[in-house]
Amino acid sequence: GGVIIDAKGKVQQWLNKSTGPQDETIWYLYPDRQHGLWIGMHFGISRAEVSGPFTHFDEKSGMEGSVLEIVRHKNILYAASSMGIFYLDERAGDLSRPGHFKRVANVSPQAWDLLPFDDVLLGGGFDGVYEIVGGKGRLINATYAMSLIRSAKDPNRVFVGLQQGIKSLYFTNGTWVDE
Repeated sequence: GGVIIDAKGKVQQWLNKSTGPQDETIWYLYPDRQHGLWIGMHFGISRAEVSGPFTHFDEKSGMEGSVLEIVRHKNILYAASSMGIFYLDERAGDLSRPGHFKRVANVSPQAWDLLPFDDVLLGGGFDGVYEIVGGKGRLINATYAMSLIRSAKDPNRVFVGLQQGIKSLYFTNGTWVDE
């Protein structure tokens, strides 16, 4: 592996298998004109964005499945995937990995869309629409929800894309109404 330091010798970033490059052996480094760093390795080459963070999240970092949607809501990064909804716990991070993904509790194992809705995050999956607060989900409507979009005309209405058609959910007096 390797390490990137600033002019004062302070570690800025680690380069190893857990942060993205494909193996630990570095034979050669070459900076390019776009401020990337080409890394000649024992098994092939990698390129790191050294002007910004270079991070790869996978099962080792808690992220499972094919990711279909990524949203930052209330300073928390969420991802909807074929294996559920996950959030990045950045408290578990360090220079080698900026956090660990954790599964949102009480949410179906397949999710396709995320929609910030005021103080909550809505998630759409194969068995319904969920209201997500922090690391927990609550089913608000049992339907096959493939996509979610907030109405431009009425911000209390959310349109839900279904396998066959569209439905509307309306938020009134603190509850969701199936229209």
